[in-house]
Amino acid sequence: MRVAIHFNASGEPDSFAPPKTVGTLLFPLVVYPLFLTMTYFLKEPAFAPLLRFSRKGWRAFAEFMTVMALGIVVIDSLMLLYNVGYVPSSWIGYSVWAFLIVTFGMIFRIFWVRGGGAT
Repeated sequence: MRVAIHFNASGEPDSFAPPKTVGTLLFPLVVYPLFLTMTYFLKEPAFAPLLRFSRKGWRAFAEFMTVMALGIVVIDSLMLLYNVGYVPSSWIGYSVWAFLIVTFGMIFRIFWVRGGGAT
């Protein structure tokens, strides 16, 4: 059985993986640790020398990373539920659009509270 691994803007699947294990195991094992890795490397000043935030800016950045991780988990979970037949593909389309709106809002917020330098 093929597993849908990518969806177009309207929420319809347009890319498939042959075995179920690729879509259900490999994708989460690759994507979920990404945000943990980014958080770890961003603790090092040499990794992100251009990120100069105020205390509020760093808090907004941490919230942004958390929301990104949760958004990826939600969308991936919906993809898995679609593949087993529990949710329609339109839910994925709506969740992606909502995720994009929240993402742009949080990016705007980071720039708004960024402040003048690291404190």
